[in-house]
Amino acid sequence: MAGKIDESESQPEISEQGKSRVLDVTLAAQGLSTLGLSAKGLEFAYLHLSLPGYALTDVSILTNYTHIQKLDLSHNNIHDNKLTELCAFSPLSFLRVRYNKYNVQQFCSEPFSLSSY
Repeated sequence: MAGKIDESESQPEISEQGKSRVLDVTLAAQGLSTLGLSAKGLEFAYLHLSLPGYALTDVSILTNYTHIQKLDLSHNNIHDNKLTELCAFSPLSFLRVRYNKYNVQQFCSEPFSLSSY
C-alpha cells in the first residue's frame, strides 16, 4: 500500500546517532519517481521523491528540486531549521515528514497532507 513502510522491504542502514547525513544528488536520485510534466507544463520532470528511513539530517539540496509534488521524508532525523524552505515549494501538494525531530506545522502556512498519500 502506498505511503506505508513495509517491514519486509530492506531499509538503508541507519547512521550512528548524532552523526549528520546530508542528502546529496546521488541519494536523491534513488528516491525519484513518476516522470511527468512540470507544474508549468513546459518540461518533463520527476514529480515524486520518497526517502523514508535514511537517517537524513540535512535536506537543503531539495530547494533545487522545484518540480516535486509529493515528498516523503518520514522516519529520518530532520530538525526544524532544515525543512523551512520546503514549505515554499509551489507545486508541493503532499508532504510526509512523520517521525522526524521537528514540528513542520509551525513553519508551513499552506495545508499539506502530513499523514498519507
